[in-house]
Formats: sequence, C-alpha cells, structure tokens
Amino acid sequence: MGNCQSAAVVQHPGGRVKRLYWATSAAEVMRANPGHYVALVTLRVAEERHENTDGTGARRTLRLTRVKLLKPKETLLLGHLYRLITSHGKLTNYLAPRCPLSASPTS
Repeated sequence: MGNCQSAAVVQHPGGRVKRLYWATSAAEVMRANPGHYVALVTLRVAEERHENTDGTGARRTLRLTRVKLLKPKETLLLGHLYRLITSHGKLTNYLAPRCPLSASPTS
C-alpha cells in the first residue's frame, strides 16, 4: 500500500479548512456542525476559440462553479472539495455577493 495523502477538503464559512482522510457521510459532518449543510463544489474551466472578422482567433476562458447540496446519506469522496453552507440563508448567502440580480430590490 502506498502513502497516498488524498483527502476530502471541507471549507467552513469562516475560512477554516478541514481535511478528512477517510470516507464519511454528509450526516456526520452536519452533526459536527449544527445549522450547516454540506455542498459539493466543482469548478469547470472551458476555453473557447472565436474567429474574428479579420481572421485572427481570440480565446475566451469561461469558468463555471457548480454547487450541489448533498443529502445526509451521501458520502464525501476523497479528492473533492466541499463547503459548509449555513442553513439560515442556504444558498442566498453564498450567491448574493456574486449575483446582483438575486438581491431583493430596495425602494
């Protein structure tokens, strides 16, 4: 057996990072952190090449972040990134700074 140090990384809302070196369920993480949900965070980077009218090609990089809330019975897999999200605001607290359209209008 090798000395592979693969871990599941769990980010807390305050910025603290915890590494789990064993498979654990989302329910165990939620039990240890009351008032929080566990979300799987994946980042996808896609590069597109567009041809301009003058024949030159321009590259554009598109970065998509996907956040998926886990069910309590799901297992956290080694090598993946997870984030704790408070149950008070759920995803609105996470998305609000990045999506100005999701904020409620003020009058």
